[in-house]
Amino acid sequence: MELPVEASLMSPEKATLSLQNIASKEALLAGLARVDISVPPPSEQRNRQKEQWAVCRLVSTLAGNDLLTYPLSLLVKSGNESPDAVLSVPSAMIGLELTTTPEREFLDALKKANQKHPEGFLIETSTRGARFGSPDDETWKFELPPSEGDEPAKVWADLVAQACSKKLRKLSQPSFQIHDKNWLSIYSVNPIASLINRALSLLVPKLFEVWERTPSFDAIFVEDGDKIICISVDENGIFSVNDLWINLRK
Repeated sequence: MELPVEASLMSPEKATLSLQNIASKEALLAGLARVDISVPPPSEQRNRQKEQWAVCRLVSTLAGNDLLTYPLSLLVKSGNESPDAVLSVPSAMIGLELTTTPEREFLDALKKANQKHPEGFLIETSTRGARFGSPDDETWKFELPPSEGDEPAKVWADLVAQACSKKLRKLSQPSFQIHDKNWLSIYSVNPIASLINRALSLLVPKLFEVWERTPSFDAIFVEDGDKIICISVDENGIFSVNDLWINLRK
């Protein structure tokens, strides 16, 4: 998937992350690797740190697969402006909006886990659950009831489509700053693992309305476990997350 890439300098003021005029893939990955992307217990700053986590993992994966050009600048905003981040590459300013799939059952379970272990942090999600850790190295997990057949893939596709529709409405608001290119990144809170190809085939037809709208998103990225699904009007792809921080969590 060829991604659009006259970089103009972005102001780092009021940003949670600012990487300016990065000259190469190697420099970008080295800079990202130094960013603390850990997500703390619930607090007022948690959402912005979750966004930084998502942006860094996405940009690292795109860079690792040679889908970006340079010089490049990246800004993750600290306020409530939309979009949440801006990526400047040689031919475009790209706005990046972030969201999660609205899986209520999973989110309710996460909320209960946070209430029981407020010091905890999410380590990983699985097909029907999640594993947590705490500063004293305690770990625990919860699991949702099992599903049969490709039902999880159908539910997943519906939830991702719902997230896209919600953000399309936000994209059309006067307060949303439209850029040369506009991307949407969705974190799937309930990944579907081995059903990912089936889920993608179910999702693509549901996104026809996205490509027909003006304004619209030029690309949609769905992070699902250790994979990132890249979807555009012309093509789709599935990439392994380029996790630069995995050794820091061991």
